[in-house]
Amino acid sequence: MPKFFNKYLILNLRSEVERNFFSLLFLLYLSLSIVRFNLPANLFLTFAIAIFALSLLFLVLIKMKKKEINCLIFLVLLLSSFALSSFLVGREYRIIQNLIFILMSSGIAFTLTRGLVKKWAVYIPFYGLLTFFIIHIILGHNPDEILVCSHNGVSLMLLATLIPVYILSDHQKVDLKPAFFSFLLAIWAVGRSGIGSIGMLLIGMSIIKYRQTQKYAYLFLAVMTIFICLILILFPLLHLDLYKTTKDFLLTYFSVALTDDSGLMAYDVSLGKAISEMPSERLGILFNYLENLDFYHFLFGVNVMTMYWPEAQFFGYNLHNTFINLHSQTGILGVLVILTIIYSSYFFYSVDKKIYSLLILVMMLRWSTDIGLFFESWDFIPYFFIFTFLERSNLFSIFIRKIIEIRAKL
Repeated sequence: MPKFFNKYLILNLRSEVERNFFSLLFLLYLSLSIVRFNLPANLFLTFAIAIFALSLLFLVLIKMKKKEINCLIFLVLLLSSFALSSFLVGREYRIIQNLIFILMSSGIAFTLTRGLVKKWAVYIPFYGLLTFFIIHIILGHNPDEILVCSHNGVSLMLLATLIPVYILSDHQKVDLKPAFFSFLLAIWAVGRSGIGSIGMLLIGMSIIKYRQTQKYAYLFLAVMTIFICLILILFPLLHLDLYKTTKDFLLTYFSVALTDDSGLMAYDVSLGKAISEMPSERLGILFNYLENLDFYHFLFGVNVMTMYWPEAQFFGYNLHNTFINLHSQTGILGVLVILTIIYSSYFFYSVDKKIYSLLILVMMLRWSTDIGLFFESWDFIPYFFIFTFLERSNLFSIFIRKIIEIRAKL
């Protein structure tokens, strides 16, 4: 056998072993982070996922590529802004913990941008979580009974595993099953933002699938998903009779399945709460936060523990919005990060990465009504999109080149 052929086989085998190793670490990280979400005080789980993620970051950094310099510049700016904001608003105690979260998520994001993760490493956590929820549905359990947090955590956990599935899936042959099953579970979990965001994902994927196949069944699925979202989210808020008519019909024919706490009656509790609180609690938190902003705090962030916020203790100082939470911790750079994420959605759409664009919109919709990103163990999701955007657009390099050109002219 020729020597060059032997060398090719060895290199290929080494590459496969490397990808399997990175995939295994990613699988362990994502799986344990899902478990940790329901057991947030477990130090062993926190320590374990930190070890896996920091190991990946170290392995990635020792083989840093030139195009990833933009990503490193972003991380330096984020870390600097976070540290400065923490000192200026009196929250120094959080620096070490969140510094570790930033580095952890960066390591996970780099493994995705480099294509070092195989599909099985994302499918196992997703379908494992799916099976976990289905078992509880069969046993007749309510979402609030199986999670430490509220039923809203179901959609957060699903999206944390679902988005990586679609990042690594074949974009030329869209698989609707993950989005479809997740949408059904979001309905079971009741949360309006979960139904809306995963419903948006299913609608978008169905339209993309229709364009790929020209089969009207996928267009019909998109229309039906829109209709279901309207029935469960919008119509009740507008006091439309269609919701009452639909509910009465379902109760007539499916009374056993829908009258317990985990069925349609749960919607009356959730939607009744939404109707009686217009504007909702989350909008109240947002408006209160904006009212507390002056120029100084706009630049350097806000200490939510000390700002005027009458309901703060009741809400556990939870802003229920990932993006204002990001600003509170990083100041003006947080605004720039949000604008970068928004622009990256347009950028990916323009370069025919429509699934990435859709995933960003879904991420922004869901996490605009809860926290769980910035700074947590699932930050690798926005970091992946930011890193991919920076690598493709070469944004910082172009900016630095322009500055050098301007200085040369002066």
